[in-house]
Amino acid sequence: MRRRIYVFINLLVVLAFFIFLSSCNKAKNEARNEVSRNRSIEKSAITIPEEITSELGIEYTRANTMAIFKTIFATGKVSANANKVAIVGPIVSGRVSRIFVNPGEIVKKGDPLVELESVELGRAKSEYYSAKTQFEVDSINYVRQKNLFEKNIGSRKDLLLAEAEFKKSRSEFFTAERNLHLMGLSEEDVRKLAGKNHEMNPIVQLVSPIDGTVVERNVILGEKVDQESNCLLYTSPSPRDLSTSRMPSSA
Repeated sequence: MRRRIYVFINLLVVLAFFIFLSSCNKAKNEARNEVSRNRSIEKSAITIPEEITSELGIEYTRANTMAIFKTIFATGKVSANANKVAIVGPIVSGRVSRIFVNPGEIVKKGDPLVELESVELGRAKSEYYSAKTQFEVDSINYVRQKNLFEKNIGSRKDLLLAEAEFKKSRSEFFTAERNLHLMGLSEEDVRKLAGKNHEMNPIVQLVSPIDGTVVERNVILGEKVDQESNCLLYTSPSPRDLSTSRMPSSA
């Protein structure tokens, strides 16, 4: 029994020895192949003397993976997004009395840009006050004639005449108010105007309809402008709102 155990142990030792020799031979072969490859690379490599690399400004560095960007030079056009551009001009004619902004300045929606003195606006305000006063007088007279007629004191003829004058002055008043809206005055502006005592201020302000940067100003102080004038041009300041297009090359 002991003899068998001894023989078995010897076999294991011999087998381990052969495995060890096999791994050593494999490592030697790999090392030999690596040396052979390095020698092959060295034979095919180009070696530049150090004095030449220094003269040419050549530097050596370890090779790494990195992204490569390709630059293309071409003639093109950079333009702003049309949905982010606004051209500001007056609705009424007038003379520029104040300028609040210059090219390059950033403005917010509702900021004043240009102030105009408009004779046309002053005339429209005068007509509004006149129509408003006449409408108030005719309204009082119509109510008075209606009460007299209901009490059998006034005549139907006087009532019909008062009613006609009332409807006429009401129509003229609404027309005068609508003209002010067409000239750029808001509902709030007209309400403030109605509460004032016949103020004939001919000043109108052009305000910014969007947030943006002023890129062009086409007016100076004292200049007369009208509905055809483009006083300011501005656009959104974000680079994302710019678009590019390549110009076609000439044949």
